[in-house]
Amino acid sequence: MTVRLTEMLPALDPARRARIEAEAERLEDEYRTLQQLRKARELTQTQIAESLGVR
Repeated sequence: MTVRLTEMLPALDPARRARIEAEAERLEDEYRTLQQLRKARELTQTQIAESLGVR
């Protein structure tokens, strides 16, 4: 049976939920920072992937 995140989060212990939300915010901040860096360097996502050997 599939459980939606919106159904599961309210049932979590408040401390655990706070840790999850803090980690999600940290990851979003990291993503935005990397995106800004990529744009500042005028690189495409494809170029980044190729330089990392992903593509």
